[in-house]
Amino acid sequence: MLALKIIGFVLLGLLALVVILLLVPVRFRVRYTEELSAVLWVLFVPIRLAPKKEQPDKPDKPKKKTPAKAKKAEKPKKEKKDVLSLKQHTKELKENGVAAAIEWLKEIAAHVLKAADRLLAAITVTNLFARVDIAGEDAAQTALTYGKICGAAYPALGVVESKLKVKKQDVKIAPAFCLEKTRFGFDVRLKISVWRVAVAALILLVQYIQMPTVGEVKQRRLQRIQSQNKEAI
Repeated sequence: MLALKIIGFVLLGLLALVVILLLVPVRFRVRYTEELSAVLWVLFVPIRLAPKKEQPDKPDKPKKKTPAKAKKAEKPKKEKKDVLSLKQHTKELKENGVAAAIEWLKEIAAHVLKAADRLLAAITVTNLFARVDIAGEDAAQTALTYGKICGAAYPALGVVESKLKVKKQDVKIAPAFCLEKTRFGFDVRLKISVWRVAVAALILLVQYIQMPTVGEVKQRRLQRIQSQNKEAI
């Protein structure tokens, strides 16, 4: 009984640790003014991703001279066979048909897209700041470049706001006729829900395990065609 109680306490402790790790707040900030800076915050611990600190060069140690040894005859290396080689893919396509393989790939793509939507739902943009001052050789060139950048940037911003939850955004693009060179800067802050990322990864893993093979997709496709033909008759 005592051993079972100890095992139960250990399992409860591990479960509590997993829950705490899943609820740990994770934040990410990337900004650019004169150089790129990226910092990942896990709880209250900052992890600097860029720019990396330059480490001082260590002096080279003098190499010890060793007596020359007779070279051994090198054995020819055996080529490793890939698990999914081109011949195996070709054989599978010949056996099951290209249509079945394409339908199988469509099912995989659908699962991946749903998983991507779940991952995006786990990310919240707490701050989206960007400034672009466009300069050109003359006023006409500046206006033309300004129109092109606006035509690409604002639709992209609309896509971001439709896929991600954006709490605060301040994006401004303006022509700068007095500047000789275009300048820009941005500051993006993200909040990541770890437990949502874990759930999305788990669902994708379960769906991948339950995915039918190409042969099963082919059989299902043939059954569907046969049922359609019977209904037509």
